[in-house]
Amino acid sequence: MSNALASETVDKVTALHVIASTAIWMCWSVLVVLLYALDLGFTIAELFGLLALTGFSAAAFQLLWFGLGERALQPQFIRTTTPLLLLPALGFIYCFSTANYSLFYLQVLAVGCGLGGAQLYVRRYQHFVANQTMGWDLAVTASIGGIGIVLAQIGTPLIALWRGPFPTSAAPAETSISIGTLLGSVRPEQSIWLSNLGWFTALVVVTLLIMNWRRRPQAQRWRSEKSTRRHLLRNPHTWFMTLLYCMAFGSFIGFALAFPLILQFLFGLSREWQAGELVSVMSNDYAPQALTYAWLGPLIGVVSRPLGGGWRTSMVAPE
Repeated sequence: MSNALASETVDKVTALHVIASTAIWMCWSVLVVLLYALDLGFTIAELFGLLALTGFSAAAFQLLWFGLGERALQPQFIRTTTPLLLLPALGFIYCFSTANYSLFYLQVLAVGCGLGGAQLYVRRYQHFVANQTMGWDLAVTASIGGIGIVLAQIGTPLIALWRGPFPTSAAPAETSISIGTLLGSVRPEQSIWLSNLGWFTALVVVTLLIMNWRRRPQAQRWRSEKSTRRHLLRNPHTWFMTLLYCMAFGSFIGFALAFPLILQFLFGLSREWQAGELVSVMSNDYAPQALTYAWLGPLIGVVSRPLGGGWRTSMVAPE
């Protein structure tokens, strides 16, 4: 007789919260490329620093959720913390509508968006299933956040290039080099409205709040598990698995976050050298554009995780 274990699948509303939160976090993978294309005076090290900062912020928030215990993995907690993402959304609106491109201000926004990355993990006990299907349930749930990565890297450049009805007090910025979208390459001197990102983010969060209000889940009470968490931290296997996870999911999320800027920096510009010195830098308009293809990597990860890590695991699960 097969053992019965709690299902790890989540409901549709919670899945939308996780997808939207992850997309808000991962929009930085595209935003730094757009800032680089606008030639606002940021060095490549400062732009990579923004990516590292939002990554560390997500990790810090996840450690905080770990301290909160089981309640932080539940749908009600995810839905309760999602409104906090209105803060970076309003920050985007103010920053880009007033053309306030301060590095410090962008760093604060990067930290705030890290909250979206902390919501990658959610669990809901809905019903009991045989352990032959638990691997599939776990993998599908883990892939929900990956959908947000793909949507962010496809949608962010399209939203920024759209004039839209959103108000702004600053003139649109113009690119100095070519960039790309899902639809193809965009030549230099193209107008960009970065404030659209803030307005669109706020619209998404408000929509989720309305959905959450119309479908209020029943509150659940959870026991304190401080002793269990202390045991996990003292268990050496926890840190071995952490190291493996850094090489697995950590490399996936790290490449997904930094790969667009790496591609743009390496192939988006044509450099002329003479006697070992850099003479000129020009836009490489005919090179494949980073934002046109970078989303394919996360898409492969989203698709392969349920098939490889879920379906295959369920096949070899014990009876």
